[in-house]
This record gives sequence, structure tokens and C-alpha cells, in this order.
Amino acid sequence: MEKNPYYCFDEIEKQRKALANNRSQTHLPDVGAGTLATAARTGLKRARLDQVLFRMCVRYKFNNVLEIGNTSGITTLYLLAAGSKMNCVCACNTLPEITRSQPDIGGRKNVRLETIASNADLAILLESVSNPDLIVISGSSQPNQIADYFGQCVNFIHSNSIIVIDAPYRQAESARVWTDIKHHPQVKASIDLYHWGVVFFDPAFANRHFRVLF
Repeated sequence: MEKNPYYCFDEIEKQRKALANNRSQTHLPDVGAGTLATAARTGLKRARLDQVLFRMCVRYKFNNVLEIGNTSGITTLYLLAAGSKMNCVCACNTLPEITRSQPDIGGRKNVRLETIASNADLAILLESVSNPDLIVISGSSQPNQIADYFGQCVNFIHSNSIIVIDAPYRQAESARVWTDIKHHPQVKASIDLYHWGVVFFDPAFANRHFRVLF
């Protein structure tokens, strides 16, 4: 339970609950036919994780955020609520229609929803994103995809950027990818929250790696 919730938390959580109970039918390339609720669960994070992202953006005054992988739109709402100057790009491979249907997302000028079908698509997208402050890579992606996404993203970050790897222990191969990411030569520090892996690139950090019970 969030001890000091921001005003926006309750409203966003109402939308999470509504999405999780949405029985409308849809068809997604990686999932097949099913309800929006079933499909969206592949992109839903725990509320407290989304709220940490929100606080991270507020604390560091991030303005440019990139989400990569399946997204339900709930995390996007938290990111948008973190600041009036926030610009968010969602690079989805299966859930753009769900994200677009979320209230306060569809039609907003500071949100771009892109479908990526290949590494080439992501490379083109990264070229168009101005120095992302925060990149969130969804754990619903396959381990080899996560490795490829990270490998491309590190070519476009700045020293104060942060990359979050969702669900680094989802599979044994995911854990191996997370280990490789922590030891990437550009990574200067990492925090392992089990449900998340967070990496930093600031040269001022002394190559420290932490594990935190969260």
C-alpha cells in the first residue's frame, strides 16, 4: 500500500481495474483471439512498480520517456501524470489498440504510439526520440528481444539516462540477459529489485551493483 499516494494514483488505478475486467473481444498477433482483459494482463505491472516509475520521473524531472514492448497504457498514464512537460513514446509490438483506448492517452499530442515489428523499426524510432531520459523495456518481450532492445537503446542515451528492465527473472534466459546487461561496459551501476532491474550510466557511479528487497 502506497503510504503517501499522489492525487492521481486513485484515478489511474480505477482504469487499471476497469481494463482488467474488460470482456470485449480482440485479436492480437502474439496472443490470438481473447478478451481485452486477457491480452492486457501481458502488459499490466503491479501498481507499486508503476508508482515507483512515477516518483522516479518526478524526482529526476524526466521529460522524455520511451516504453518498449507490450503496454496496456496504465504505465503510460503514470508517466504522463509525472509532469506537464512529459513526452512519452510507446513502442508496442502487440498492444497499441489497448493503449490507445485508455482515457487521457488517445489524441494527446505528447504521446506517440508506434508499432514495432523488427529491430529496424526500433532503430528508426530511436533516431526520432530526443535523448530519452527513461527507457522501460517490457518483460513480456522475449529474452533475445530484450537483449536486442537494450543493445540498440544504449546508443541513444545520455549519462543521466536510466533504463528499467521489467521482469528480469521471468525465464532462466531472461536472468542471463539481465546479468549481461549489468556487466555491459556502459553500465555504471544497477539496482536489482527482482521484479525490475534498473541500470544507470552516470560515470560518477563507482560500478556498484545492489540487490534490494522490494
